[in-house]
Amino acid sequence: MNPGLLYLLTKQTLGTLRKARRRFKGPKGIALFIGVALAATLMIGPQILVFMNPQLAATDVSFQGLLDEWGPHALLLMAIMTSVSSGGLYFSPAEVTHLFPAPISRRDLLLYNILCRMKVQILSGLLVSIFLARWATHWYGGVAACVLFLIFMQLSSQLGGLFFATVGDRLARPVKRFGAIAILCAVALLVSRHTGFGAMTEFSQILAGLESVRETPGIQQVAWITRPFIEVLGSPDVSRMLLWSAASIGVLAILVAIMMALDLAYLEGAVATSRKFQKMLERARGGGGAMSVSGPSKARFSLPHLPFLGGAGALAWRQLTEVTRHPKPILMLGFMMALFLLPMSMMSSIRPEPADGFGFWATLLMLLPMVVMTTLMTMHLTFDFRRDVDRLAFLKSLPLRPFGVACGQLIANTMLLTVLQLVAVSFLAVLGIADVLTLLVLTPVLLLINWVSVGLDNLFFLLMPHRIVPKDPGQAQFMGRLMLVMGLKSLSLMVTLAVAAIPAIVVQMVVEGPGELAALSTTPVLAAFALLFTWLIGRSFQSFDVSKDIPT
Repeated sequence: MNPGLLYLLTKQTLGTLRKARRRFKGPKGIALFIGVALAATLMIGPQILVFMNPQLAATDVSFQGLLDEWGPHALLLMAIMTSVSSGGLYFSPAEVTHLFPAPISRRDLLLYNILCRMKVQILSGLLVSIFLARWATHWYGGVAACVLFLIFMQLSSQLGGLFFATVGDRLARPVKRFGAIAILCAVALLVSRHTGFGAMTEFSQILAGLESVRETPGIQQVAWITRPFIEVLGSPDVSRMLLWSAASIGVLAILVAIMMALDLAYLEGAVATSRKFQKMLERARGGGGAMSVSGPSKARFSLPHLPFLGGAGALAWRQLTEVTRHPKPILMLGFMMALFLLPMSMMSSIRPEPADGFGFWATLLMLLPMVVMTTLMTMHLTFDFRRDVDRLAFLKSLPLRPFGVACGQLIANTMLLTVLQLVAVSFLAVLGIADVLTLLVLTPVLLLINWVSVGLDNLFFLLMPHRIVPKDPGQAQFMGRLMLVMGLKSLSLMVTLAVAAIPAIVVQMVVEGPGELAALSTTPVLAAFALLFTWLIGRSFQSFDVSKDIPT
């Protein structure tokens, strides 16, 4: 490999470490370090406790057998679909500008691209293994399997990108659009040949057909390509893990050797891919998140002007108008909620008579996963300060109080989340699972919980500025920072809800009041937290230095 590229790889790594070290200087850096240490403890601590307890750490035998049978085939299918749907070989604009004209061979550039992305996957694998290693026979096998698996998926994507960069956009476009669908249809066709189309109405029949396809000799032999990665996860001891890890590294080396041997003319396609990614990222940054990658569009309909409210109404109207221009994040969140509610509509056996209904707490327990999902998965619902990361200087120039600016930036997301959740509760009321009283009681509770959730998103953004959409796809620091913010938000939200639940417990157990009254008793505490976080957001916005705190 070219010595200059090796030097560049080394300096990139050192620069990333130096930048991370500088972030921990000063009062804000010390607070950030405490937050990082706390989040890391919360993520890693429970996993350590699980491994220290032999009964909890023991892997289920049935799960291990299922993994041995289906793991290699599922991994192979994922790799094929990843290569088919690959966006192409990506080089950053700086790499295109300075490295492509340099006297460097295409193979050296390709190897440089592989190693750059491999650094990202190694760090990502270590992060992912925190949550997945407990399902391995031993923790070290889980860590090694996560890292090797992500590198395998990265090389599969780059192999597909190398192919699409050379065949031309005319052929690559239909393959990317319909390739994954064609693969799934082919799998369905193979299953139907073993079961018959008429028998594919029950899950047991579909599973039997999949087993017949899996036991086909040709597919069994092809699955040996990915079996080493699964064996690493289930290795009973260190020696077996090292042996299968060496076999997995051999598979990765073969993929790299294939890409090096092809030596295809991919530079022109890589430049086109880089330009396409940059345009998508610019649109996403201007439109509110990673889901808003469509181009500029007009508002679908006009909204009535809101009361001024110290400037909060005007800012909220601006954000809600942007929602009408970029509704994709709302549609995606609504689609996920629909997937959550669909099984409830099909469970006719547990549906009570409308007059009877479920108890209030039983209904609330059924809604709890949906509330948790919508309050935590607001990463792409960024009609707030995060969307205005490049407009903070303009917001600071407005003759408005910081508290009014904070309120105006939180209203849009809070309203959207609350409306989606109330639609879900109304759907349950139609099914007879909830009633109108439950809907009325949950409205103020959900509104305050959503305000607190959105407020935490914006507070951590102003304290630790970051971009929802990175300038480089697959940026490792970006993933780690988002995981940190998500961990801190989850911790803060759990503490808030735990404190707010104290009056509900008192009303329910001491006073023995109804569940509706107990739920309403949480609103004063939630309102106090909402005011506190809003005030903190205003103070953080006021102290935000746009000359040096704007993330790059």
